[in-house]
Amino acid sequence: MTPLKRCLILILMLGAALPSFGQSYRGFQDELNDILQKARISLGPFRIYPLIRIQNIGYDTNTQFGDNAIPDYTGTLSSDINVYLPFRRSLLLTFRDTPEYNYYLRERDRRTFTNSYAFETRFFLLSRFVVFGRYHRDSHWRRFSSELGWLSRDTARGYEFGLFYETARKTFFGLTGTWNYQSYEDVQTGDGVIPLAEALNRIEKSGAFEFYYKIFHDSFFFTKLGVTDYRFDHAEAAGRDARSYEADAGIRFPLLGVVQGTLSLGYKKFAPRAADTQSYSGIVGNTSLEMRLGRFVVRLGYGRNTAFSYFTDDTYLENGYSGGIVFFLLRILRLECAVSYETMDYPRPFIVDEGLSETRSVKRIDHQLSVAPSLVLRVFRQTGVGVTWGSARWISTLPGIDRSRNMFSVFLTTQF
Repeated sequence: MTPLKRCLILILMLGAALPSFGQSYRGFQDELNDILQKARISLGPFRIYPLIRIQNIGYDTNTQFGDNAIPDYTGTLSSDINVYLPFRRSLLLTFRDTPEYNYYLRERDRRTFTNSYAFETRFFLLSRFVVFGRYHRDSHWRRFSSELGWLSRDTARGYEFGLFYETARKTFFGLTGTWNYQSYEDVQTGDGVIPLAEALNRIEKSGAFEFYYKIFHDSFFFTKLGVTDYRFDHAEAAGRDARSYEADAGIRFPLLGVVQGTLSLGYKKFAPRAADTQSYSGIVGNTSLEMRLGRFVVRLGYGRNTAFSYFTDDTYLENGYSGGIVFFLLRILRLECAVSYETMDYPRPFIVDEGLSETRSVKRIDHQLSVAPSLVLRVFRQTGVGVTWGSARWISTLPGIDRSRNMFSVFLTTQF
């Protein structure tokens, strides 16, 4: 099958199928070979892959994406340091460290340093079995939720364990289990404290069965069946406790090739423990595809899932669409544009106070649209310097929400 035919089939499939959450398992030997070939630094038995990121160096007209715009000059400097230690092609130790510094010229209290790290051990036993364990602590200063404009710190720490069986034809199947504690810091605003910790801190426990089948060169059909249990810390948030069941299937395309990414279809049943909390049963997903066509690169994305709301005990439904196109004007110069559109659909109406003791109920659906054109110049090998202008709008059927922001920034990319 020619690359052009594959692209046409993928476009048709994208229109007919909805995607699901990401799939990350890779065969032990494939991953080890990539590490040995692509690691930029070799230090004795260690393989080291460092990466520096410089982002958002510029001006933001509304750093909090709020009703009262707070402009500022910003910048983000971060790095990924991946250290690998392989032993005789049967044991792989991995350490990842990601320090990040967020700078604000005027809002000095928002200058923040965070650090994320993870340890992982993978054993390849009897030429067929892979046993792995992982510990992570990820901390970020960011706008962590689509429904909140405020910047805040969120931290996730936990464990993951798995057992997989690998065949000679690269068919993989196995079991995974995770335990994760998700925590948030309260936010201080001019109107008082926003108690994010009380509303959202929780423990998540999950288990899943995963199956991968190689259908053509480095492309896999997969299916995954999983269950997740959510338990919130504070008694005031007990109504949010829930359990979800999810199943999905699809195709994962190679990391390098004409088409890259994941296309899938998923189904989720979200079952709250409280009888008065809204449940959900239906399609979910999280897909991204990238197609290379001569001088052009086309990117498509779609996501759909439930998310815990700060404002109510119910979850809301997120639908996200994204697209982008890259055109290589010259070997060292490219023009690109990214567009995203997202909706947040709340299951029950909000009560709006109209004064004089009058109220009315409103079905709340938020809409967020952003557009970001960029120009990128290659300066060294795969490293490029880019300049971008971004514009975003947030409106809602709930009265009083009509927000906008514009961002002009310079960034560094290592994926030219």
